[in-house]
Amino acid sequence: MFSERFGGKELDEIDQAVKKGEIKPRDGAAEKAERKKSKKTGIVSRTLSAVKIYKIVPGMKSPEQSEVLAGELFARLVESEPVPEEELLELATGRESAVKAEIMKIGIIGADRYQTQNPEPAPEDEGLSAKLLLDSIQ
Repeated sequence: MFSERFGGKELDEIDQAVKKGEIKPRDGAAEKAERKKSKKTGIVSRTLSAVKIYKIVPGMKSPEQSEVLAGELFARLVESEPVPEEELLELATGRESAVKAEIMKIGIIGADRYQTQNPEPAPEDEGLSAKLLLDSIQ
C-alpha cells in the first residue's frame, strides 16, 4: 500500500534509514514496545529472536527495526491523507447502525434494551481505540 501511494524508491529509502538507525520510533512506540515485551511470545518467535537469525539472512530486520519501519510507514500514510473529524463521526455512526442491525437480526437483545451513545472524538493523547460496553439490565 505504501509503495503504491509513494513509490518503491521512497519505501527503499525508509527501509535503509531504519536499518542505519536514522529513523527513531515515533511517540507512543516505546510504550507499545514495553507492553509487547510483557506478552508471552511463541516458541518459534522466541527461538528466532534468541538466535538473531536476522543477522544471518540478507535483508531481514530485527524485531525492533521491523516495528520502527511499520510505525513509520503507518504514520506517513496517516499524515498524507488526513480525514476530517465529521467524516470520522459519520463512520462511527454508520458502524453503530450496522452493529445494531446485526444484533436485532439475530434477536439476542430486544430493541427496547438496546442503547447507544453518540460518538465523540477521542482525546489526542489516548491514541486509537474502540469501546464496546455490554451491560446487563437488572
